Amino acid sequence: MLHRSAEIATQSGSFQQSNLWGQHQALEVGGAMFVAVRTRTAMSSLLLACSLMAVCEAAVAGDPELFRVKKFDAAMIAEAVNHYVAVGEERTKAELEALSPNDLFSPEMKAGMLSNEELAHRVSWMCIILWPAKIGSSQRPPGYGGLAYVEDRFDRKRDWPLFPVVNAGASYFVLSDSYILGGMAESPRHYLQACEAMGTFRTGTVQVPTRKQAEHDLLELRSSPTWTAAWSKSLVGEKGNSELVVWYFLRQQADRISGQKVSSEKSY
Repeated sequence: MLHRSAEIATQSGSFQQSNLWGQHQALEVGGAMFVAVRTRTAMSSLLLACSLMAVCEAAVAGDPELFRVKKFDAAMIAEAVNHYVAVGEERTKAELEALSPNDLFSPEMKAGMLSNEELAHRVSWMCIILWPAKIGSSQRPPGYGGLAYVEDRFDRKRDWPLFPVVNAGASYFVLSDSYILGGMAESPRHYLQACEAMGTFRTGTVQVPTRKQAEHDLLELRSSPTWTAAWSKSLVGEKGNSELVVWYFLRQQADRISGQKVSSEKSY
């Protein structure tokens, strides 16, 4: 930006440059010589613009929504997977390590409204999906304890290789996030390293399901032989209808995609 200087010299006279503002430029206007000063305003504006761009880029490159809100859905899971596929394996490891809490049961909150325990759970879901096990094997579930309602029902290696995550049709769901722990929990960072050693980082994105697609995929899952076989077992000490509890939890992951709350356990 150019500003006229208050200094005016005669046409034949000379003008004195000031080092205060930097470069000066002489302009002849109507027989008089004006000193135009290239001020630092342009540089300041440029620096401000760069700072704003950096802030915007940081906001865009933030953690996926799955790690910023308590109530999640199948679309958030897919969007998080696609985010990490896009940034690549090395950056994914760095971002997931940064999200991993040191103490699962500390009241410290590292991201939004999520507890350390919730962050650890979601890091493990990403590890399972992003580093699928090599053919003929499966990723082990994280050592966070036993999962309520589903722990002893599923043949993980044969029918549920992503346990506690399940890939139904085009959608990914979580069977349960309620752990019962009697000892010390595994570190999420240690689990990340274990998944990396057992699997190969995926290079393909996944479909982000609509609510209609997620509902369809859940109905297909519930009518499948593997689901029927899992819930045909009678476990010692089990009370109530565990299948309905898990089904309700899964349904919420479909219904929340449109922002609507589950109104009845009997719907679809």
